[in-house]
Amino acid sequence: MWQFIGVILAVIAIAITVILYWIQRQKRALSWQVVSNTPLLSIDKELKKNLEVLYNGKKVQDVQLIIAKIINTGNVPIKSADYERSINFNFGENAWILTAEVTETSPDSLKASANVEGKKVILPPTLMNKRDWITLKILVNQYDGPISVDGRIDGVKEIKEYTEIYKSGITSIIAFFVGVIGALITYWFTEWLQI
Repeated sequence: MWQFIGVILAVIAIAITVILYWIQRQKRALSWQVVSNTPLLSIDKELKKNLEVLYNGKKVQDVQLIIAKIINTGNVPIKSADYERSINFNFGENAWILTAEVTETSPDSLKASANVEGKKVILPPTLMNKRDWITLKILVNQYDGPISVDGRIDGVKEIKEYTEIYKSGITSIIAFFVGVIGALITYWFTEWLQI
């Protein structure tokens, strides 16, 4: 019995070492998140004939206010020189971007801007240290989603949605510990049956 417990403890120690290495290794990662997606204006089909709403002199029909965030979820800085292609947000085939602006950054000293280019919002390259983030306020006419985020950054394979990264890491850790606990319970149960 004690030999089995010793083996289990050795396996747990090795697993903890691997997990700590996995958590602490240097990795570059950028993530994005939609904080809110709120319809501001939606004109009924019947009213479209008789009602005209203008934004800066241009006719609009279905306007969404989207608050989005880009976050350095890695544990190393991403420098301006690391960008091969800027980060861009795309809001669907029929979308028309009315405005886009940076409303908040962390830290406050992080200077970022947003540019509208056709159907996309572009974030020019900027230094983002670990856990830095940029919040954008975007007004979109005829938003038909889904939102996609793209960019090409040295060491970053893909800019993922924030919830996906969080869930996959937590799920792996929980699955490991459930497996270890299951093995211990199985062993103790079989020992108890032999008594």
